[in-house]
Amino acid sequence: MKDLGIISNYVGIAVNYNEKDGIMFLNQTNYLKKILQTHGMAECKPANTPMGQNFPYYELQNAEENLKLENKILLEKKCRQVIGSLMYTVTGFRPDLCSAVIILSRYQDCVSTKLWIALKHVLRYVRGILDLSLVYRTSPEAPPI
Repeated sequence: MKDLGIISNYVGIAVNYNEKDGIMFLNQTNYLKKILQTHGMAECKPANTPMGQNFPYYELQNAEENLKLENKILLEKKCRQVIGSLMYTVTGFRPDLCSAVIILSRYQDCVSTKLWIALKHVLRYVRGILDLSLVYRTSPEAPPI
């Protein structure tokens, strides 16, 4: 084993300490920027919510489209990549994305352009909240980090 000092980045999670105040900040800004870049949404207009109000997600289940097989395979691959990437962020850092990602992941077997549009809306929301962090504070009695 080797001591590499204070951690600053681990599995796509940036860790910042403020030892004086006993505060630790965790964020996934770089990971989320990479997701946006990969899917061509790095410069998109931000959205205020992960899903639109009264989003008709039930329509995703019966979305029949006449897509060519190769286009459908590409769209399916893109949708699954976005959902998988967002699932990682939801597991510990972004509870605000949880319901949107869970609802949209239910419809991976019936991929449509409506699903892709909904996923793009989630990515637009991510674009607007890139710099949010989880903040952990020590209790006043605890020694500094």
